Amino acid sequence: MTIVSNSSNIGKLLLDKKIITLAQAEAVMQFQREHNLRFGEAAIQLGYLTEQDVQQALASQYNYAVLQKGKSKLSENLVQAYQPSSEFAESVRTLRSQLMLRWLSEGKKNIAIVGLSESATTLVANLAIAFAQSNEKTLLVDANLREPRLHQLMGMQNKVGLVEVLASRADLATAVQVVEGVPSLYILSAGAVLPNAQEIIASRFTSEFMNQLEGGYDAVLYDLAPAALFDDAYLIAAKVRGVVIAVERDRAFTAQVLECIERCKAIDVEVVGTVLIE
Repeated sequence: MTIVSNSSNIGKLLLDKKIITLAQAEAVMQFQREHNLRFGEAAIQLGYLTEQDVQQALASQYNYAVLQKGKSKLSENLVQAYQPSSEFAESVRTLRSQLMLRWLSEGKKNIAIVGLSESATTLVANLAIAFAQSNEKTLLVDANLREPRLHQLMGMQNKVGLVEVLASRADLATAVQVVEGVPSLYILSAGAVLPNAQEIIASRFTSEFMNQLEGGYDAVLYDLAPAALFDDAYLIAAKVRGVVIAVERDRAFTAQVLECIERCKAIDVEVVGTVLIE
């Protein structure tokens, strides 16, 4: 594990919180010099700290939340929230940075993640957490009205959501939920699963409604139904105007990816990038 931090800062933080003693801190510093390690790595090897202790210290140092496994309703598949120093979390932050530079910096707030399978849902949830960890007020919208999963990942109910707002059975303020343990992250779940999802999207998902969603948020991320299975993804992508295509290794055929790109171009949707999901 590689921990990126300032050794003196994290050491002082751990001392202040009485997680380690002064004698232990001195032993750690000696060990890290001898073995060319980060402070946290050295402390873990010496048995003074657990990886979770280090994660919590880093969270405090850089002002973002780290969840503890077994103590949160959020799925452990949300690595960004539980292990923000992991290689996977770093790759998600890289994607976040690219989107901020290539898309959000132009004054755009909306971006959709479209996949050829259900695995894209986990990616967009982790990406939303990464945005929130950078102090961007983020709204995560479950626009997969076929088989919604975001509420399950977030440990939330799905009684009132996007469908109810579109059908004027609930207002947006009531439907949006705060994600527990992740400051600056909000979710609009899908709501009731209906057989006429396409008709609802086509008739009610308007530019005015999207402007309403954007109000008060720095970034709005959409999870879409798998493009290989349903046309719903393209209906919403046409409104959002920008998509990231998520491709799962060994499960997506080149022809499917190319078809997805061509269909996006045909409806004037910019493919901001593609992501390979391991």
